[in-house]
Amino acid sequence: MDLKGRFGRGAVPSDYKWAAQWYALAEKLVEECLLRPDPASVQPGGWEGILEGIEE
Repeated sequence: MDLKGRFGRGAVPSDYKWAAQWYALAEKLVEECLLRPDPASVQPGGWEGILEGIEE
């Protein structure tokens, strides 16, 4: 992503190579059900409910 201003920086080929390898590995792990997200749930209580949900 070509960001301008203070967030801009030059491309780093080694970062690209690492990310490409990581995404390939992550995709394989997801396909094999070895990498799964935590189950999502809807909690009552608005923003305060988020803190309670984290503690559960």
